[in-house]
Amino acid sequence: MRRLLAALLAIGAALPGFPAHADRDPVVVGVSPPPVRREVVLARPGHIWVRGHWVLVDGAWEWMPGHFIRARPGFVYLQGRWEHRGPDFVWVEGRWRHR
Repeated sequence: MRRLLAALLAIGAALPGFPAHADRDPVVVGVSPPPVRREVVLARPGHIWVRGHWVLVDGAWEWMPGHFIRARPGFVYLQGRWEHRGPDFVWVEGRWRHR
């Protein structure tokens, strides 16, 4: 049963056009995140680099390092980002989009 649940979750996260964490509420904070850190990585054929980003944990900013994900033919990856909306900042999760 656990294997079936894990497989279904993996399939759902891989659907095109949907973020990997569609069930999460948007992260909204009232303070600006620090500047993005520069990450130097070597290209990895067949993979996309997902940039690292800041997350707010117990009132303090922590860096979440980037990582590679497998490329999806026919799709482009839209990087996650912090957006300034009114007085707040909202995390927009990265997602795949059909070309």
